[in-house]
Amino acid sequence: KKGSIMSNLIGDHHVISGLWIDSTDDYVGLMSMAENISITDLTVKVADGKSIKGNDYVSILIGKAVNSSISGCSVVGTVEAIGDYIGGIVGYASQGSIDNCTANGVTVIGANYAGGLVGKSDAISFTDCSES
Repeated sequence: KKGSIMSNLIGDHHVISGLWIDSTDDYVGLMSMAENISITDLTVKVADGKSIKGNDYVSILIGKAVNSSISGCSVVGTVEAIGDYIGGIVGYASQGSIDNCTANGVTVIGANYAGGLVGKSDAISFTDCSES
């Protein structure tokens, strides 16, 4: 997929702020798709008054994650989708793990499979995550 990440991303506790996307595409987020990678210690904040918009597989951090590990990440903002698989951290996650992540102050708007952390997950382990 266009925009796929195929390497590790070490956020080093950095904050990306002011992000917004207005699209009707699938696989929308800071990263459209992540496969076989590790993402750690990154915060992403959507711009005030804006949102992350797309069709299917939409989130602030990763539209779709496969066999990946996400740890110590947090997101803040609004996610909107025309279709399915909408989440704060990941729209759809298959295999892997999500640990010590937060989705606080996240608003999720969509049709099906919508959640503050993850819209839909298959074979994912969650440890010490929160949403509010």
